[in-house]
Parts: sequence; C-alpha cells; structure tokens
Amino acid sequence: MTREEAQKLFDKSKTEDTLEVYVDCAMCKTRFTLHMTEKELEAFKHSDRNIQDILPRLSRDERELLLSNICPTCFDEIFKYEE
Repeated sequence: MTREEAQKLFDKSKTEDTLEVYVDCAMCKTRFTLHMTEKELEAFKHSDRNIQDILPRLSRDERELLLSNICPTCFDEIFKYEE
C-alpha cells in the first residue's frame, strides 16, 4: 500500500463530528491525518482497554499508526517476508 492509498483509506473515517488528528510516521516522517471524535480521542488517551475495543470504527492500519507511529507502507516493509 502506498502512503497516498493509506491516507485515502484513512479519510473514509471522516464524519461531521470528527477532529483531525495528525500522526507522523516514525520511519518515513510522512504526516497522516486520522479522524476521531473527541470522545474517541479521550478514550484512547485515558483508557487501559484494547484499542480495537476503544476505536472499532477505525481501520486496523489507523489503529496501528496510533499505537506504533508506523504507517502501513513502512509496517509492510519492516515485516515483509524474505524470499
């Protein structure tokens, strides 16, 4: 997945009541925009529950970016299988 494709997928979570949350990939330094409600953002910051339970509306890639600060493209590059 390219960085542009990832951002397009991330944009699908945008609704009228979401905030823009910026996350920079620790590997490639690309800035991504995630869309979360204020309630989701506060739950993410202050909860000890699993992220998939707190943010089920977000994709697996969006949640991974929030947790690890690694974008899907870099994640795939890091964990690709060697032939």
